[in-house]
Amino acid sequence: MSVTGCEPTTAAMTSLLARPDVANALRALMAEGAPIKAHIDAMLRFADSATAENVATEFRELPMTTASLILQAWQLADSCGKRFEVVSAKPAEVLEFARHNRVRIVVDSEDGGIRVAISHVPGRHAAWYAPVALSA
Repeated sequence: MSVTGCEPTTAAMTSLLARPDVANALRALMAEGAPIKAHIDAMLRFADSATAENVATEFRELPMTTASLILQAWQLADSCGKRFEVVSAKPAEVLEFARHNRVRIVVDSEDGGIRVAISHVPGRHAAWYAPVALSA
């Protein structure tokens, strides 16, 4: 997500998505075709207030399609019984990322599970990279 400060948030997201009660709620929402915002709101309801605020803040910086990508990767891992994690990956080329307002999202699928890595410089996103509006 960003150069600093995102690690606790991505760890919290990983922990939330590993909980059976959260997984059950998300599976039900997916089965009924609920919008991604409903999935995010449901996930945040299971978090303590500080975690919910931090995760919601990060999602506010991401467009709905990025949130959708994260949850689709989780769904793939869940359906295969694999481990899932979201990580913040510091860009190797920080100046290049900042100069071009670059956001990188990588989904790795391996024998052991699925990992979504997000890299960006805080506050530096292309204008078209519109944020998600959340109720949390």
